[in-house]
This record gives sequence, structure tokens and C-alpha cells, in this order.
Amino acid sequence: MRSKVRRLALIGGLIFVAVSAALHFTLGSAVATYFPAWRAAAPPDQAISIISISRNVREERQRPPTPAPSPKIVTRVSSHLAPLRYRELTSFEKAQLALIRAPARRKADLYVTGPKRTKPGTQDAPGASNAVEPTPTPGSAGAKVDTGGPNDVTVASVWGDDNPPRVLQAAPLTLATPPARPVRIAVDVGPDGNVINVRIIQSSGDADLDQQALDAARKTVFAPATANGIPVHGSIVLEFPPSSSTGST
Repeated sequence: MRSKVRRLALIGGLIFVAVSAALHFTLGSAVATYFPAWRAAAPPDQAISIISISRNVREERQRPPTPAPSPKIVTRVSSHLAPLRYRELTSFEKAQLALIRAPARRKADLYVTGPKRTKPGTQDAPGASNAVEPTPTPGSAGAKVDTGGPNDVTVASVWGDDNPPRVLQAAPLTLATPPARPVRIAVDVGPDGNVINVRIIQSSGDADLDQQALDAARKTVFAPATANGIPVHGSIVLEFPPSSSTGST
């Protein structure tokens, strides 16, 4: 009796579960359609993310980075800027440069000569004397070089030969009697017209006269030599006692 009741209860329970499941599956969607308030709230759009990964992207290997090229070492070569500047000139500028002609260069030898000597027989001959004339020491005065200035130059050279230095104002030199032979002095003149060096190239044999001639050469006012119209260094030769002619080498 009891086993029969249990069997009926079990069968009734299974039937109830089956009928309940069928009602939920069939009537659940209809109830949600007719009663929207009972429908479960849908999740927001931001909560859903779809990620799709391509297989090729996953299997693609990362290539190693390309190494930087080694620096190129360039050997520095010294060159003149004048040829490089000439290459930058246009054909018209080159044609204009071809029309330029440098002035002709010339050299002149000018000398300052002493006073004119009187002809023999026009003046009385000196009286005879038994006194022995002093003999000048050879080479003692001719080797004298001016070393008193800071810009002293001991080498005789001519820098400008287009227009040599000119004497603007000669310093006076007073002599009681004319010497046996004149003193020749080489004077170096700078671009500013100042005397930078004086030296004796021919001595008169009298040391005092040579020194006076050196002092007079330093005090003489000169116009500088020019090369292509530009003042440059120059050299001039003066002779003392002075005369009306001037010169340069």
C-alpha cells in the first residue's frame, strides 16, 4: 500500500515538473511580450565589447628595427676661397672681370745728387802744406745702421714700384764746407709716410756728417709709395748735401 502511494507521488511530481517547464517555455515569451515591465533589463552598450583578433596579425612576427647607418667620415681639405668664389660668378660677371686690365708696372731709379762742383781753375788752389791729412777708417761709417726705432728694418727692399716715395719737405742740413763725397742714405717709408728705417749705403768719410745726414733723413717728410693706387711700403735713396733732384729705388 505504501509503495503504491510513493510511486503515485513520484509520478505526480514528475508530471508537475514537466508541465511547469512546458508552461514556462511556451508562456514565458508571451508574458514578456504583453507585460514589458516584467522583462529583464538589457545590459548597457558600453558593457559589451566585441574583440576580433585576426590570425595573421597574431602570427605575424615583429621585424627587428633597422640599424642606423654608420656616420660618413669626410676628410677636411684646405682650399682657397678665391677659386670657389670664381665658380659662383655668372657668365656676365666673368666677362666684366675679363675687361679689367692691371696698370703697367714700372721701375725707376732716382737719386739725390749733390751741388754742382766748380770747374778746375775757377778758384784758387789751396796752399801747399806739409801736414799729413787724416785717413778715414774704411768701412767704419758705411756699416752704421739706425736701430733707434721700434720699427727698424735692416733689409733694403722695395715694396711699391708703380709710384715710389716722394720727398715733400726735405730737412735742412747746414754744412760749413762741402764734403769730399756725398753721403748716400737709404730710407724705408711706410704706407703712412712715416720713416721706419734709415741706413748709410755710402759714407762721406766724416762720422759727424754721416750722423747729421741720418738725422736729416729721419726729419724729412715723404709721400708714401703706391701700388695700383694703394699706399704701400717703399724705399728711397737720398744724397747729402741735398740738391733740387730727388729719387727712389
